[in-house]
Amino acid sequence: MGGTENAIMGDDVDGAAAAIGFKLSDRVGGSESVKNLVAWALEGQSAQIVSESVVLENKTNHEATTTTMGMRMEAEAEAESSSDVISVFTCVGDVKEGEEVFHVPSTVFLRAESQGKWRTRVQDLKEKHEEVRAKYEGLSERDRLSLRLLLEFCDSGSHWGPYIAALPKEDPCLSSWDAESLVELKDTPIWKSTQGFETNMDILGEPSADLVQVAFLVKPSLCDGGRQRCTREAVRWCHQMVMSRAFGIKFEEDGEPLPTLVPVVDLLDHSNDAKVSWRIVGGEGGDRKFVFKLDKPVKKGMQLFTNYGAKGNEELLRGYGFTLANNPHDFYVIELGIGGSEMHDDPTAWNLRLDLLHRMECKKSHALTMKNPFPLELLAAATICILPQPEVYHFHRDAAGRAAGKAEVESLQKWLRTEVDNKYVLTALEMLQSQINRALEQLCRVSTIEEDESKLYSYTSYASENRFRHLMAIHYRLGLKRILREAKAKIAETASGFRNGGGTVVPADEGHEGESGDLEVDLGGIVGEADKAKVKLMVALNLPLVHYFGKGRRRRGAAGIKYLSLCIALSMMKASKLEKIGSGKLLESLESLMRSRSRLQDKMHHYQTPLPEAESRIRNCEKDLEASRASFLGKLRRSAMHPKILKKASVLVMKSLRLWNEEEGELCSSLQEDLKSVAMEANCWDQVSDAVYPGYAQGGEPSSAKRAKTEQAV
Repeated sequence: MGGTENAIMGDDVDGAAAAIGFKLSDRVGGSESVKNLVAWALEGQSAQIVSESVVLENKTNHEATTTTMGMRMEAEAEAESSSDVISVFTCVGDVKEGEEVFHVPSTVFLRAESQGKWRTRVQDLKEKHEEVRAKYEGLSERDRLSLRLLLEFCDSGSHWGPYIAALPKEDPCLSSWDAESLVELKDTPIWKSTQGFETNMDILGEPSADLVQVAFLVKPSLCDGGRQRCTREAVRWCHQMVMSRAFGIKFEEDGEPLPTLVPVVDLLDHSNDAKVSWRIVGGEGGDRKFVFKLDKPVKKGMQLFTNYGAKGNEELLRGYGFTLANNPHDFYVIELGIGGSEMHDDPTAWNLRLDLLHRMECKKSHALTMKNPFPLELLAAATICILPQPEVYHFHRDAAGRAAGKAEVESLQKWLRTEVDNKYVLTALEMLQSQINRALEQLCRVSTIEEDESKLYSYTSYASENRFRHLMAIHYRLGLKRILREAKAKIAETASGFRNGGGTVVPADEGHEGESGDLEVDLGGIVGEADKAKVKLMVALNLPLVHYFGKGRRRRGAAGIKYLSLCIALSMMKASKLEKIGSGKLLESLESLMRSRSRLQDKMHHYQTPLPEAESRIRNCEKDLEASRASFLGKLRRSAMHPKILKKASVLVMKSLRLWNEEEGELCSSLQEDLKSVAMEANCWDQVSDAVYPGYAQGGEPSSAKRAKTEQAV
């Protein structure tokens, strides 16, 4: 590793800055531990505070900010009176947009594979002990970094000692909250996630069991003092530091971003108003550096902030240990109950209901925000949840035939909003209003909205050690209550509109409604609702019961005929043949994937797993789902080109044409040509021709009367 491992401490600070043209003490205030960190980074590792208008200084929490309760680096409390002091970067002059503020070389970074004795030591342990190797290989990248931080934390001579000394001594997140503080979160989603745990250590944020096991497997390799510091509490602290502070940095052009701690830059607090960016510049190894710049100017006298992205107070409190007042990214997740006993009594209807939700791009979980307290998709989803089974079958059949792309999904949503009987929509609105009322009443049992707003201006009445925790709890729960209050009002307004014949939440969008010339070919006569196994299989494979042919539809021509034949093949195939080509195994696999996707979506909305990880796993489930469908459909396509199947398709098409009085028009002629083209491709035109051209003589052309009518139409 480049640079020196001799950290510059205490009285050497000013001397360390001489080479960069100013006295470090003029620009670096703060606690001794933070001073030592910045001195180590600036001189010992050649980091730079590039902007001359930025300084580090001590401020009280009142002076630092009234909007954030975060403390990225805690000042050392040298006396009782200094316990409220934190170290922050402030601007002694205007900082312009686009101005670079920090340059931090890679020698300062801490990642799992950073050069140093502990990288070598872990590698040796992996080679000597199979258990260590197996457990380590199973760790996530964040857990590997947590382990590396733990080893450096337990090493009194660590290269990163100045950085570790400046980190908060207490876990800033929920795992360190006492019972008195946790009561302030009562009946919130966070409170519900803490119930049933024996100690605060078990609250969300606890390290994985594998990380704890690996930590204690490597513990014997530490010195005596290090072994004493290697406790479960230390593991949890290191894990939380990584979860709340690490950047994702790419170290290889085609590689994945790896969690990396970047000292000095993580002194910065978060603000929604800040606009910043960073990039990695330079070549390999020690030549790389982290460049942090402002994308929005900061005026003289203001604190310098970073921006973690659009995060609500729930995520900030869980993952970072602070909240923001009036956070515009707050949300409240409402879960819709679906199925109930139907899931066991009639699984086919339950699957159709779920599939209808999916086709309409609606979910069982919806995030309500101040900007959109009652999303239209929530109303559509709630209506589907309460629809009687006959209505579900009716709507699903229409959706299966029409939902072929985003535009048609939007058209279907419009159709549902305007065509569903008002009584079902009003029932859904009553259900939602009741659910919102219960949630709001539950949250207000601890305090009302008015009481919380009053406490915001009198938080100094709290006990000194807990007042910031109490204030964070107020920020969080007040945001939820305000969202629910807005949702309640919006639902009442919408219900009034439906009762008075007004209709919907927002004006209906323009969308594609189909064309009068479209021909419907309905497979309902082949696959009845009683044949639940085949209906279930068709739902799982996204195969429609109704097919459309005409200028306004995508599925037409020879491709449309083949698609129709595919569905007929499945419809007519015996259960034993379906089982032979793997229908049972396919359904089991598909249902498992659908359940996994549903569980992952629920966890994602409740933040029981990190959001990016949950989204990635959902995408993987969907890829597996599509791969399973493609495999089964590939086997089915061979059967779809059988003469018997193509003849059945021809009969259905011609019957539909007669019912639509389209026996002699352009659509009839083009479909006859399409049927002939597909049959000839399958080498079975002789077996199919009579169904396409009634009166056809084998080996010749259509009957003269029929041919004359067809030519005249063309």
